[in-house]
Amino acid sequence: MSETHVDNTSESDEDVLTTESFFMTCKMVGLTLEDLDMMTIGECLDYVENYVDIKSGKQEEKTRRATQDDFDSF
Repeated sequence: MSETHVDNTSESDEDVLTTESFFMTCKMVGLTLEDLDMMTIGECLDYVENYVDIKSGKQEEKTRRATQDDFDSF
């Protein structure tokens, strides 16, 4: 049986997403433990990305005031 060794020396410690840094990032953007129970890791990362984009002005918030037509179609 041969062992395979993966050399990750090109990655710096800053590029690694540890469990602790993942949870801290989620907490910083306002996700709760209940949110994390219902979301996948990918969904959490998408949420964090959208949060950062909105806060940095790269993306506008997608909320708008409902019109009467919106209520009628509901």
